[in-house]
Order: sequence, then structure tokens, then C-alpha cells
Amino acid sequence: MGEKGTITKKHILDSAFPLFVGHGYKAVTMQDICRASGLSKGGLYRHYKDKASLFTDLLQSFQENRDLQESEGMASNVSALRLLDGYLLPVFDRIRGGSAGLYAAIYEFCLENRENGSPSLLTAQYERGEQLLLTLINYGRHTGEFHCDAPKETAAAILFLIEGLKMCSEVMPITEEMLTGIYHQIKNLLGVSEQEP
Repeated sequence: MGEKGTITKKHILDSAFPLFVGHGYKAVTMQDICRASGLSKGGLYRHYKDKASLFTDLLQSFQENRDLQESEGMASNVSALRLLDGYLLPVFDRIRGGSAGLYAAIYEFCLENRENGSPSLLTAQYERGEQLLLTLINYGRHTGEFHCDAPKETAAAILFLIEGLKMCSEVMPITEEMLTGIYHQIKNLLGVSEQEP
């Protein structure tokens, strides 16, 4: 794909993202994405054969951006605690705002596509998230900010805390006290003393 095609795909994903965040996966149509992106139906289908392939590419792009931010932060010797906040606080902010957004769309997508026999998108997301957190935890252990003996298990525990929080936010109110408690529990799992910021 040439540079123009890459730019067009990025424009499509940028146009589709707020639709999925605001309306979920099921409610968004390819026609909605055409309108939001300003592309014709043929122009959109030239890049994506269907909504599922577009959504999968969107999630891949989202994950790659998170990976890039983490890598750049580590290369710049940013504090592991600051990188952890960069990972957690946007999730907490979305939940505070009453919109799990993309997370709800991911669950809808997985439920709708669970019968297709291919590996679960949620499993792939989990594995990428686990790798991202594992890299961050090992970086924090190297800098002396994190003190946990089982990084892989700690990464899994943190992911399940976060995923549980996202799912619960769809069906019940999440209080500031709950968010603060989960934040401190994650720091405890990482062996961060309460005196550290």
C-alpha cells in the first residue's frame, strides 16, 4: 500500500473511532463510517471489506500507539510510575465520564464474532495487554520503582482488575472510592510503597 493509501486508512480509523466509542460496535454501520470519513462506499470498501476488519485494524492501531508511547517513555527514562499512570488514568477517566466507550464496543464485537472459529479478539487483546504490562513491570523493576517477584502473574492480576472494572462500569456506577482503591491495589501488587507518588 502506498503512502496515500496509508493516509486514507488512518483517516478512516480516525473517523470511525468516535463512532464506536459513542455508539458501540453493533450500532455503527459502514454507511455511518462513510458519512463520518467523507468517503464513498467504494472508497471505504477499497480499504476495508467489512466492519469487522475495520474494527480489528482500529484495535491493532490503538494497541500499537500504546506500545509506542511506552517504548518512547522508557527510551527517555520516564519514571515507571508515570508510565503506569499513563496506562491507568485514561481508563479511569473514561469510567468517571460514564463512558466505557471502546471497551463496550470490544465486548460487543467479541460476542457477535465468537462463533467464527478464529482466535478471539479479546484473547489477542489480552495477550498484547499482558505483554505491554509485563514490559512496564520489568522496566519498573529495573529502575527500582516496582518490587514484585512474579511479574507475569502480576501483569495478569492487573489486567483482570482493569477488565473487571471496565465490564462493571457498563452495568453499575463506579465510585471515586472504588477507583482509588483499585489504583492503590495495583500499586500494592507492584510493591510500590505508599510514600512514593
